This record gives sequence, structure tokens and C-alpha cells, in this order.
Amino acid sequence: MRITLAQLAPTLGDVAANLARSEEVLSEVAQDSDLVVFPELFLSGYSIGTVDEDMSL
Repeated sequence: MRITLAQLAPTLGDVAANLARSEEVLSEVAQDSDLVVFPELFLSGYSIGTVDEDMSL
């Protein structure tokens, strides 16, 4: 089994752009991968940041 880890920097709050980027990656690695793993919360772009950044959401 071949597992691919997708290490990508998502765009905060831009689900459409993050989804499009994930689809690009999937099309690039689909032939050689059985499983592709994306970062947790990749689609929403959320990552733990400062309190100010979190509160602005």
C-alpha cells in the first residue's frame, strides 16, 4: 500500500480554493497512491494561531 502525505498550506476560510487545490493534488498522485492524507481541517483552512486571528473568524 502506498500512502501519500499532502503537505499543503491552505487558505484560511476559502473552502472552494482549498478544495480545488486538493483536487489538483489528487489528480497528480492518483496513479501512484492508494491513500492520500491531507492536513486536519485543510478544507476550512483553519490552523491554530494567535487569539486575535481565531477571534476574527
